[in-house]
Amino acid sequence: MLFAFISLILALILFFQKPYRTTLEGTYRSVEGYGSDDPMLGYSLIFRRDGYYAKFTSTTLYETGTFELMNPEGRFRLTADGSGTVRHVWAMKDGQLCFPEGDDLEFYTQVSDFPATVCGPDATWEYNEEGKLVNIS
Repeated sequence: MLFAFISLILALILFFQKPYRTTLEGTYRSVEGYGSDDPMLGYSLIFRRDGYYAKFTSTTLYETGTFELMNPEGRFRLTADGSGTVRHVWAMKDGQLCFPEGDDLEFYTQVSDFPATVCGPDATWEYNEEGKLVNIS
C-alpha cells in the first residue's frame, strides 16, 4: 500500500511537470524492455487510430479493447474487451505513458508513431480478419 501511494505521488509530480498529448496512436514499450538488446523483453502497447488498443509481449496477448480521449490534459479511458474493466492512462508530450496496473503504475515509452507488433516463435496470438490481436491457444 505504501508503494502504491509513493508511486501515485511520483506520477503526480511527473504529470505536473510535462505537457500532455491528445493522441495515443503508435507503439509503446515498457521501461524495463525498452533499449534492451533483446526486443522480445518487456510489454508492448499498441494504439490504433480507430480506437483499438492491445497489451502484449512477443508471446502472450494480455488485453485488448477500446480507448478514447477524456480531456485535453492527456487522460484517456481504456475499456477492456470482455471484462469491461476501465482504466485511465496519461500520455505526455515526451512520449511517456503512465499505465495503472493494479496498485502499481507502469511507465511506457513511445517507440513508434504507428502501431506495430513483434511476434515471437512461441506466440499464442495472431491477427484476426479485422486486424485485431486474438488468442489462439
